[in-house]
Amino acid sequence: MRWLDPADQARLKGLSFTPRRLAAPLAAGRHRTASRGFSREFSQHRPYAPGDETRAIDWKAYARLDRWYVRENRAEDRVRLAVVLDLSGSMTYAGAGRPAKLDVARRAAAALAWLALSRGDEAGLICVGGGARADVPARAGAAQLAAFDAGLTAAASAPDADLGAALESAAVRLPPRAAVVAISDLLGDTARVLKGLKRLAAGRREL
Repeated sequence: MRWLDPADQARLKGLSFTPRRLAAPLAAGRHRTASRGFSREFSQHRPYAPGDETRAIDWKAYARLDRWYVRENRAEDRVRLAVVLDLSGSMTYAGAGRPAKLDVARRAAAALAWLALSRGDEAGLICVGGGARADVPARAGAAQLAAFDAGLTAAASAPDADLGAALESAAVRLPPRAAVVAISDLLGDTARVLKGLKRLAAGRREL
């Protein structure tokens, strides 16, 4: 991975990603069970990826298709993390001998995705100014971290990026109880950003 090396991952192992509004279900153990994705309600198949548990393999699908597929089940308490990455021109600034703000933001985003995915949650990327094609849809599973990392690498600076508009759009697209992390230097229209954050919070999302 470009934005999260093995040393970074080792440092993250002592941390956890637990949105505050889910504290009660977590204490009861519901999230821990459901986050593995093995509830009874089937959701979809996806190709097997290294790191997936063998008990999730659909052997009937393998017999029919001669390919490994994993059953994904709908987990009510699985958290969907949406990382909103600001690609505005000011994020390319780099001080003397220091990395650009955008590169620091990429590393922070990768760390958040790792924390979410390591506990069975979903992680997705919203690139502000990059257009819908630059986004990485939220998914769980071992392969998602590589997809997330590739999305971070492909994300290019966008001088016309509008963080406030992106947050308002996310408020329409994201489901209730999603966890949203916006990474930005907040050098744009602060009032519009606050408006977008309020709309997200109104949908019972964790910010």
